[in-house]
Amino acid sequence: VAEVRDVAFHNPAHLELLKKLGPQLVSVQGPMAGTQVGDAALAFIGKHLENLKQLKQIRLDFASQNVGDAGVAALSKSLGNLKLLEKVALDFTLTRIGDVGAAAISKSLGNWGQLAELELHFDDTDVGDGGAAAISQSIENLKQLQKIELGLEDTEVGDAGAAAVFTSLECLPELRSVALDLDGTMVTP
Repeated sequence: VAEVRDVAFHNPAHLELLKKLGPQLVSVQGPMAGTQVGDAALAFIGKHLENLKQLKQIRLDFASQNVGDAGVAALSKSLGNLKLLEKVALDFTLTRIGDVGAAAISKSLGNWGQLAELELHFDDTDVGDGGAAAISQSIENLKQLQKIELGLEDTEVGDAGAAAVFTSLECLPELRSVALDLDGTMVTP
């Protein structure tokens, strides 16, 4: 069993290590601080993660990167193949993601049948009611989910999106911890 932190996906040596440890790897953390990551890089990262079938934890921070819906869709398709994930943290704060990207993430969520902890940040993006509804629809099927942190601050989410989120959370019998940020959204007080 192995864990890799601070993976620099642009570094060939790190990618070789991921390939070598693949069967034993259970956790990957890849902060992108100090690098410039775009849509093509997300597809590249996804390609290198999709074969890590034993992966149980993943934390990827794409905050303030030049990524949009196309990159998130490519990454999400690969992440959807990781069916043993128990803990997922994805940060897309201050990116170009909208409802299409959020919907792509929601498709991956549907494949994570063992997920106990979920952290998704879409703060300061163009995610609106459609994206919130897509995420919510997938979340409500994660009956084993115990902890969720959902960042939607300064997004286009309105009353319909917020209602979808609240409804999905009510469907989770094991849920013990909720952190939901709707500050600066279109939700009426």
